[in-house]
Amino acid sequence: MQNIKDIFQLAGAVIIASGASGAVLFGLSSWLGKIWAERILRTDRLRYERCLADFRHQLNSEIEVLKAKNQRRVLVHKVQFETEFEAYKDIWTALSELSANTLALRPILDSINLGESESERKTRRFKEWHECMRFCCETIRRYEPFLPIVVLEKVDALTRSLNNEAIQYAKLPNNQAYWEQQKQNSEKIDKLIDEVCDVIRERIGLLEVDSSLF
Repeated sequence: MQNIKDIFQLAGAVIIASGASGAVLFGLSSWLGKIWAERILRTDRLRYERCLADFRHQLNSEIEVLKAKNQRRVLVHKVQFETEFEAYKDIWTALSELSANTLALRPILDSINLGESESERKTRRFKEWHECMRFCCETIRRYEPFLPIVVLEKVDALTRSLNNEAIQYAKLPNNQAYWEQQKQNSEKIDKLIDEVCDVIRERIGLLEVDSSLF
């Protein structure tokens, strides 16, 4: 723009000095000014076009990066959901069998084999319970790295109560207190089973909501 100003100043000086030929010189100065203006506009337009092309290239690159990240998040989420869902099915099956086996150790209404002594019956039942507990613990341990703490805490509380009932069955004498303790334990176990069921349902619901976001 400084060049155009200089041109007009020069053209004005020439017009004053030239007198009658001033009109011709003024026309020449106008033509030169137009040429310079077009050249500057063309230079600016090319610069802006290059900036716009660079911006589009950068934007497209960032979009591709975001797409790749989103695809990885969807894949990871899908794998996590399938792993957790499979874990909950296996753990719930193992817990259900263990709970049923535990509550059957000393039921209020029991069916016994008259050819089997009480000591033999306790030994057999406790051995069967121990196998269920071992299988349940192995199942939980297998999936433990993939499960949230809130689920593991509820599962741990239930398994501890089941273990406590089995120990009391094996250790305590058969008297009134023995059966009162069995009733309290059974009610607590039933409550903890419901809590485990609720927290698993809630977790699966959260996973389903998250999967719809992608």
